[in-house]
Amino acid sequence: EFRANITNLANSKTILLSTHILQEVEAIAGRVLLVHNGQLIFDGSPDELRKGNSMEESFYKMTEYGNASSPGARGGPAV
Repeated sequence: EFRANITNLANSKTILLSTHILQEVEAIAGRVLLVHNGQLIFDGSPDELRKGNSMEESFYKMTEYGNASSPGARGGPAV
């Protein structure tokens, strides 16, 4: 029901949803902004983010998430 309400509202309004849950992004977003270490690292459609991968894989590649030497390694996705 929440997804349906957000989708319906988006027909007439701009909705900004901040989440770390990429499944929600896939379900309702028409545009995705990824912020990592205070920098905008991606601005595009969900399909552009996937690039033939899952959103998670693309996020990990862009941020080197999980790499202990990466400044953002301890955090999670910010969408």
